[in-house]
Amino acid sequence: MFFLLPGAERNRKKLLTVLAVLSLCVQSCFPLSFVDDAVHAVLGPVMQPITRLAGGWSSLFQKLPRVDEIAGTYNSPLISAERRFGHPADVPGVAWLEVPVLDIDEGSGQMKLAAGRNFHLSTGQIVAFADNYLGRISEVEDDIAYVDLFNRAGQRTGIKLSASANTTRAVCFGRGLSGRAIVDWIEDEKAVAVQATLWWRPRPLDVVHLANAGLKLGMAVSEGSAARGDDMFVVAHEIPASAEGRVYVAASAIGDSIVAEPIVHHHRAQRIMLGDAVFGNRLVAVASGADFTPAVLSDHSRVCGQVLTWRGNWGWAHLQQPSAWVDKSVALYDGGVRLHNAGEDQVVYTRGGAGIPRGMLLGDSDAQRFVPSANLDVWLAPQSKGVVPR
Repeated sequence: MFFLLPGAERNRKKLLTVLAVLSLCVQSCFPLSFVDDAVHAVLGPVMQPITRLAGGWSSLFQKLPRVDEIAGTYNSPLISAERRFGHPADVPGVAWLEVPVLDIDEGSGQMKLAAGRNFHLSTGQIVAFADNYLGRISEVEDDIAYVDLFNRAGQRTGIKLSASANTTRAVCFGRGLSGRAIVDWIEDEKAVAVQATLWWRPRPLDVVHLANAGLKLGMAVSEGSAARGDDMFVVAHEIPASAEGRVYVAASAIGDSIVAEPIVHHHRAQRIMLGDAVFGNRLVAVASGADFTPAVLSDHSRVCGQVLTWRGNWGWAHLQQPSAWVDKSVALYDGGVRLHNAGEDQVVYTRGGAGIPRGMLLGDSDAQRFVPSANLDVWLAPQSKGVVPR
């Protein structure tokens, strides 16, 4: 016969309880999708009705806003500014096609556009924004296109260096993540000067009039040391913040339209419950019949916050004040667009990416988190997680 030591059963229960709590902590910090799916399959049918009942009860004690206006199509001032200031100079025989940007990786020199053969794009077409030359389309699929920016490793771009009255031709060589693009093969090195403007030079097969578009790569700056023999001229250039939303592709033949509208999924939603027993009023439960997993929640065209989790036809969103969107928001500045920095008092808009549409109103940067009304909207902009090297 076997006998347990005194207290063995109690210690075993304590150990199992500790392991269970630790497992729940790990799951909450590093969630595993299959665990979430299994829990939802068991508890999902009762979780939403309970949440609705809790929301109805809590609404009796909460002062909630009532908004009677009907949400419609939101015409963002940010998008209007990008279109107004981003269109390159008109040249004879060339149409500038406006194409939304899906992803951009300035460091490695890659960009992904939300249009392809369906918008009559083809390889070799140049891509620009205002007077900034960005690169060329290198690959086209049915509904997306890839762009090699001029700083991508191995990319060669003809340029003209202009400083004072001196002008000479050269070639720009991209280095990707290794550093700034190099200015080399300079015809007249005596004509090169620091801060010389680097103008884009078309290839022989490009439309001749594109040379009159006034596109430039940036400025020439010196890098390295002449004493060590590693001095060289490189390109000082930053892609405009506006170009993260849309760029312009030069075309000599066009289809029915010259504007490819960005794809944005939108659907009405209803508030189920405002607040949570643990996280307080920073969370809101919403329901929607959308056939997509939303990324952002809005209240009559103003962003409330990001959707954290979504199961079936409902989920939870994190209510955020505009200042929490630093690095994920942009602002209009003297008619242009720039990234929003902490401490600046401006009206800010979503930067886009991670499924969040670009140009949605966040409000004044110093505004507090506001309480959403009962009738809301959920949004999703199809975005890939990054530009994958091909």
